[in-house]
Amino acid sequence: MTEQGEIRPGSYGGSRQSIDIEREEIRDGGIVQPIQAGLRLGVYSQESDPEYEESGASPPMRVFRYGERLRFPVKLRAPRNFRNPGAFDYQGYLADNGIVVLGSTQAAKIEVLPGFAGTRVSAWRDRIHHNVVRKIHRLWTPDDAALMDAAVMGEGAFLTPETKTDFQRSGTYPILVVSGMNVSILAFVVFWVMRRCRLGDGVASALTLLLCAGYAFVTDVGPPC
Repeated sequence: MTEQGEIRPGSYGGSRQSIDIEREEIRDGGIVQPIQAGLRLGVYSQESDPEYEESGASPPMRVFRYGERLRFPVKLRAPRNFRNPGAFDYQGYLADNGIVVLGSTQAAKIEVLPGFAGTRVSAWRDRIHHNVVRKIHRLWTPDDAALMDAAVMGEGAFLTPETKTDFQRSGTYPILVVSGMNVSILAFVVFWVMRRCRLGDGVASALTLLLCAGYAFVTDVGPPC
């Protein structure tokens, strides 16, 4: 796993979460194909997905964390864009983040394999990121917190499909994506505050760079387009 998910209510009851995964291999029947490519996986509890109609309650969904190795059945599909003029390039956004396909599966069918895939630094970053998101949800109402997550931390887990569609169709979806613009605004505000505190240009510049680097690290801001 390259990106931890957040558990939220499902559309049909139960719960769901979205996680980003770098695939190691794909098995199609008896054929095993080693492949490394990004997958954004929607994970559903048994009762939240109408595709599954088995009887009995599923166990509570757990949070799948960065670095875990998972095995699961999945149907893959390519991401698509809205074809409205000026609409947000969702497919390109996913590609910039290493995601080339989408898929969904049932939480009960995910098997956690032994071993750790990733780096300790990235695991630490992921933990800080999600701790900040949880703090936002303790301070704001659910609807406001979902928008704050996306605009400030780049976390779109709690955005409803209707909200995403509205922003995409209006061409304002980039507001919900953390980019170099966010870092620039933060740098301006921090430097202005430091100068108001009568710190020298050198000290203010150094503190601004440190805080902006920390923000970019926690939010995982990529290079500007």
